[in-house]
Amino acid sequence: ARNGRKVLVVDANFRQPTIHQLFPETRPEGFSSALVSQANWRDLTCEVEPNLSVMASGPFPPNPAELLGSEQMRKIVAEMTDEYDQVIFDGPPCLLVSDGPVISTMVDGVVLVVRAGANTYGVVQRTRDMLSRVGAHILGAVLNGVRVTAGGYLRKNYETFYEYHEQARLPAE
Repeated sequence: ARNGRKVLVVDANFRQPTIHQLFPETRPEGFSSALVSQANWRDLTCEVEPNLSVMASGPFPPNPAELLGSEQMRKIVAEMTDEYDQVIFDGPPCLLVSDGPVISTMVDGVVLVVRAGANTYGVVQRTRDMLSRVGAHILGAVLNGVRVTAGGYLRKNYETFYEYHEQARLPAE
């Protein structure tokens, strides 16, 4: 958004929404209201800074996965992508509920968010496999919640790298 692209962030995590906490100026109706045709999605977006708009999740619907897989969802996604350069959906954890894989079939790509120390390699693999089975295009992953310490992980790797090269350069006697 700060580089001039028009961006919309949509909270599609109906079970544990967070966008309304990060951006309190959002409307309480939100995305679920648009999916059940109670409001036009355009009226539910809130521009929080130039080129950046957000939409809260709205009230908890009784059937989130069904709504997210509906024709109304396809229509709204198509309209959003026509009006914004980039539309980002924040969804729930994929292995806990079916909403994430359902959303993944409606969008161009998926970025997995992995919490360091909480998500295991096996969890990430199962998530990747599940998303691949439904035809999702996985763009990459973000490692979230990494604990930074003095020196940290990279410093140790740099030290090992330079120690290795120093040993390789020692003259033969």
